[in-house]
Amino acid sequence: PVCRAFAKEFMVLQRISRVLRKCGQYQDLMLLSEGMTKAFTYTDKELYGKLARPRGELLFEPSLDQDNINGRGFNYTLVLDSDTRVVPDSVFELLEIAAAHPDKAIIQPAIKMDCEPQDSIFMHIEAMRQAINEPLTNSITIILGRSGFCGKGLIKNVEYVQKCCGTPENPIETVPIDVISHDTFEAAILKPLYAGDVHLLEAPCHNYVTWDIRERRWNRGELLLATYFFPRLIGPPVLFLQRWLQGERFIETKVRTVSHLDPASEYLAHAALRQIVMKPLLVLYVFLSDFIVLRWTWQPIAAIMFLVIIFPKIATCRRGNIRAVIVETAASVLQFTPESVVGTVRILRALKAHLTGNAQWVPQRSVEEEFKLYNPFVFSFRYLWCYMVFSAFCGITIKLVMSQAKFMMVMMGTVFALPFYAGFTALPAVAGLQD
Repeated sequence: PVCRAFAKEFMVLQRISRVLRKCGQYQDLMLLSEGMTKAFTYTDKELYGKLARPRGELLFEPSLDQDNINGRGFNYTLVLDSDTRVVPDSVFELLEIAAAHPDKAIIQPAIKMDCEPQDSIFMHIEAMRQAINEPLTNSITIILGRSGFCGKGLIKNVEYVQKCCGTPENPIETVPIDVISHDTFEAAILKPLYAGDVHLLEAPCHNYVTWDIRERRWNRGELLLATYFFPRLIGPPVLFLQRWLQGERFIETKVRTVSHLDPASEYLAHAALRQIVMKPLLVLYVFLSDFIVLRWTWQPIAAIMFLVIIFPKIATCRRGNIRAVIVETAASVLQFTPESVVGTVRILRALKAHLTGNAQWVPQRSVEEEFKLYNPFVFSFRYLWCYMVFSAFCGITIKLVMSQAKFMMVMMGTVFALPFYAGFTALPAVAGLQD
């Protein structure tokens, strides 16, 4: 009987609708726990058009597991990704924190990179970068009194349903129906509490190629959020271009409940957008620098590199992690120096996919499985060859047209070398690199 009781609590449900994808999954699960078996959110065709689901549609396929959850009134929901691992006792610690802060709808634990000795160099560098930047994250959350939400954390069901879902008589639906980066919007609305002393484990991207694909998907999600965060400035031109490029395929959606953010929430919500805007501005700065006679030629760009890459390390560097700081800093110079160009191309591709509606999502795991079938350098060149051709063409053209173009030549050189960096960091980590 004891084993059967525990086995009964392991439940698997099959959701019927695909509205809001992951975010919609745990929204419907919370509603089912509250005793609601039929859909009442995101059913208004006047707001959502063809994206709306039928009102009264079952939330999940009928099953014994669905009956077991229906009306149970669970207090919390732990949201995870498929590659997230739960540390022993961490859930109990999160529950204790949530009980001590009943006004918080989300408890965001720290996310630590989960690396094994045989994993790639890129994975170890990402783990180093996360560990080095963790004190900065803790400081920012203390100053602001809240944190962002990375889609993995403990959610208080009642608070979440009240602020994001509503009731059948008065639906709220604060998360836009077509949103991709739902966690950014949820964080802006729900103001998560950061629990830095509790952590979950997550595997980083295996190589630069999968990191680049993930970044492009996230960029598209942030560009979509920009139309909601700046409805008057960005919304109208984006909607115009979408109607023009998509034609009859375009589905215009609206938000039922408009959320008003305070300055701290805006700062966190716009963090990724600030990084997106910075990349084309850096390309423009480098381009203009070669047309201006500077009294100090290298000092400005050296100051930028110092402030972006090296200066943050001063606050976190100590005797115990000095090797990791040196390795991560060197890797950051190689990876992020060409990022102004590569990131700008990535943003343009994400913008094109958003405006035309032709976005093909490639699961990260499938790319990593394909990567294993090839030599790391061969696969990196297959994916990044266009950057080598582009940088070589631009470099030759710049050399023929301009006698002095130091900044642009350095930038094109780092772009040309990117496939070599991607191939090398995809190799298994050697013992000397591990901290």
